[in-house]
Amino acid sequence: MLDRVAMDELQDLVARFCAAWNRHDADALARLWTDDGELNHPWGRRAVGRDAILGVLREEHAGSMSASELQVVHGAASTTSRSPTSTAFCAT
Repeated sequence: MLDRVAMDELQDLVARFCAAWNRHDADALARLWTDDGELNHPWGRRAVGRDAILGVLREEHAGSMSASELQVVHGAASTTSRSPTSTAFCAT
């Protein structure tokens, strides 16, 4: 179980990710990864390193994700997960 400080830091990270996503700010999103971080895309793409991740995020937020919105729903969202947080992608 995460302690209170770790949980607060995690919630802050999620909030910053969502805010950047909903602004479609690929640069701010990429800054949330380390220089040698990895993005394992839900649809199969993989990027290694912040620059490669930035490229994927810029491409997607200029195209297929340009009308997307990320919303975090708190509460029991899944019976198969112990996580108190789930995500929902809503595209218009």
